[in-house]
Amino acid sequence: MRVKLSRSAERDLREIRAFVAADSPVAADLVTGRLIKALLLIRAKPEIGRPGKSGAHREWSVPDLPYVIPYVVSAEEIYIIRIYHTHRLRPEEW
Repeated sequence: MRVKLSRSAERDLREIRAFVAADSPVAADLVTGRLIKALLLIRAKPEIGRPGKSGAHREWSVPDLPYVIPYVVSAEEIYIIRIYHTHRLRPEEW
């Protein structure tokens, strides 16, 4: 199954990398690498995330990082909605 990132998720990943790299390029590589591993884990085990409030999506909280990844599973792909920092105000619906 393939993983497709929304434009927002792609932007989130770029912004996370840039924000962390401002303090430490090495840490930015580590964080980005862990987020990519989280995406690969979701691809391997789509059921890993908990159901979202609406039931239309699932959410995976990345272990040991302050990020949640909401996503939708279909027969053809896993659609990543966002890569969201948990300290930000969470939207009512993704």
